[in-house]
This record gives sequence, structure tokens and C-alpha cells, in this order.
Amino acid sequence: MAKLDIFQQVFALSQASNLVGGLTGTEDALQAEMDSLLPQYLRKVTGDWKVVWGPTVWKIDANDSTTSPGNVWYVAKSEATDGTKGEVYVVAIAATAGANSQYDWEQEDISVSGVVDFSSWKLTTIPGPEYEVDDKKNPYISLGTATGVYFLASTPAPQSHVTLPEFLSSLVSSPSTKLIFTGHSLGGALAPTLALALVQDGTLGQFKGKVLAYPTAGATPGNQNFADLFAKTFPRDGQAAYTVWNTNIYNTLDVVPQAWSLDTTLPQNMWNIPGMYGGNGLVQAVVKAIVQSSAEAPQKSGIHYFPLQSSPFTGEAPTPPTDLQGFLADALFEHMDAYGTFFDLPFPQPLEGLGSVPNHLVQRGIPVIGEIATAGANMSKEDVVGLLDDSISQADKEAYFHTYNAKLQPPTE
Repeated sequence: MAKLDIFQQVFALSQASNLVGGLTGTEDALQAEMDSLLPQYLRKVTGDWKVVWGPTVWKIDANDSTTSPGNVWYVAKSEATDGTKGEVYVVAIAATAGANSQYDWEQEDISVSGVVDFSSWKLTTIPGPEYEVDDKKNPYISLGTATGVYFLASTPAPQSHVTLPEFLSSLVSSPSTKLIFTGHSLGGALAPTLALALVQDGTLGQFKGKVLAYPTAGATPGNQNFADLFAKTFPRDGQAAYTVWNTNIYNTLDVVPQAWSLDTTLPQNMWNIPGMYGGNGLVQAVVKAIVQSSAEAPQKSGIHYFPLQSSPFTGEAPTPPTDLQGFLADALFEHMDAYGTFFDLPFPQPLEGLGSVPNHLVQRGIPVIGEIATAGANMSKEDVVGLLDDSISQADKEAYFHTYNAKLQPPTE
């Protein structure tokens, strides 16, 4: 790996949290694999990084060998990140694991219809949905985000039997110490939320003014009061492109950061998704119908989802899709590979060993992309005819179903 600046190093550490995301196995098997792979990967990253807590692999059913991890996270330390002296700790949180991890997708990624009052919720308490919501007064986060943060904060590392907050609170901070929270996709929502929660509850008191967030491709975790609280606690720090702390760095062609805001006056909102890649009008109509269905969850929440402060870039425009599978392929590229190009740092290659999530299921494990893939694959001719706009002829609707929908079905072997 070429010499990397501090921002590239942090992004590389973020990606390292995903090393076993495409594998299936029991919790112990995935833990052993991560224990082996992570130090090997870190040796390739500029900065002489060492794991100092974790890695921790968590599954809702630890003995299920057919699913991927629910969460993976760890802390790494370096004293030579950019040629200057000073300890830097990075808390890296994985993205959604492979599609076989239904917990990730259903409980953390898309559980947005229920919300939690961030100002009164305690990290050590299993979150539950609020029944009386005052969007204008209180900071709220989605129930899915709160659930993910709860497990990150309450699960002890298998090596030390110490939780992440316990470990971080035990560290001694010097004037030059930094503590950085990072993650991509699901991790891009969990990392800033966890950082803010730990600052708010006093766990990171010794790091006052030295805590940074570096999320990428994150979906919106909460409402405007939450976004404002994050911005006040973590002021934007840096220049444009990727050299900026405390913003959600996102590709404008990535569908995931468009969730879950429905406000068309904001740059990030779900209604951008259908026409994002241009192309076949029928494809856009089907995607629009699926997005309209997906929008019911945030509409039921009682809040208006509002994106965190962001630093956008625009990836390479894809070939306009001619079918829904082409749309999904474009979406997957813009959510993953485009970031590797932007950072000049490729994602870790898929691993062999243990069980592997089939390629045709990878799309279904990513927020928003997964919903489009699953809904598209399950569409009958009646669904297509019923959902598409009346301006499209009946013959074209049926032609779309017969010509394109078959491509969404998984292989039979």
C-alpha cells in the first residue's frame, strides 16, 4: 500500500472492519478469522497501526453458521500517522455485513419508523421506541441506529472482557492525542452517533476537544435537532474533498446517503434515487414505486429525518441502466468502488474461506439498495402493472416484467 495521509489511513481502518463482512460462520469462527486477518491488513497501512481493543464480532445468534456478522468493530492506535508525534486512536465500525445477516438489515439499517429520544436515552439501556414524539423540541435518532449503538457500547471484547466505553474511559490523553470514530454505510451512521453519545455522557471527558468523527456513505441517523447537536459538538474541521473531519463524506451518486430524508429542499433525500442514473423510463418508474413504499417507514416515525453535515463528491457517472439489475449494479458500484477511487484506496478484496455470501445476495445486504433488490425480485406481473405510472402503457408494463424481471432472480444452484 502506498504512503497514505491521515484521512486515507482512517478510511483504510474503516474498511478493515469489513474484512469478514462477506463471510458466514458461527460467531466464534468469524471472530477467529477477524483476529487473524486484521493485524495482517494493518501492517500494510501507513502509520504503524496496532489493535488495542477488539476486534469484536457480534451475532444475534452466535451459533448460526449460515449468517454473517451482526456487528464488527475494533480500536487501533498509532503514534506516527502523519510524521508528527502524538497518539491517535481510531474506533472503526463495520458496514452492513453480507445479505445473510438479516439482523443488520432489518434491525439496524431500516428500522426507521420507530425513534428514540437521544437526550434521555442511556447507552446502557436497551432502546425502545418513543410513543410521544416532539420533533421540534427534542433530538431523535432512529430505533435501528440506537439499537446498533447499544450493542457497540455494551458488548465486551472477547479478548479483554472490557466494553468499548470502559476501554476508552481508561485511556490517558495527552495534549496531542486524538480519538477518531469512523465507519462506512451502516458504520457511517453508527460511528458519529456513538461518538456523540460518548461525549454527551462524559465517557470521553479526558479527550475534550480531541474527538473527531469520520463517517462515509452514512444514511441519516436522526432529525434536525440531532444533526444540529452533532454539528455543535463536532464542528466541521478541514478543507473540501476527503480532508475534512466531522462530516459525512458521501458520493452524490450513492443511493444510501439519500436515506432517510424526504425533504426535497435538501441535497440528500430519497426522491433523488429513481432518476439518479438516468436510463430506461420503466426502470425509473419501478424504482420510484419501490422508494415510495420504502418512504412509508420514515413517514410513520413522527420526525423529519435531516442529514448530518456533509462533504459531497461526485463519482464517475455510470452507464444508464436498461433494467433494474443494471440499476442495482450501478448503485453497488457507487456505494463501494467509487469511494475507493475517491480515496485512491481500493476496498479489501472479497475473502475466501468459511462460508461466503453469494454474489447475487450482496446487493440485498445494503440499506436502500437491499430494499430495491428484494422488492424487485419479488415483483409479479400484477405488481409491475399495478405500481407503474398510468402514463406507461399496459403493453410496456408487461414487457418490462417479462424482459427484465427474470434477471433479478437468484441462481438456482
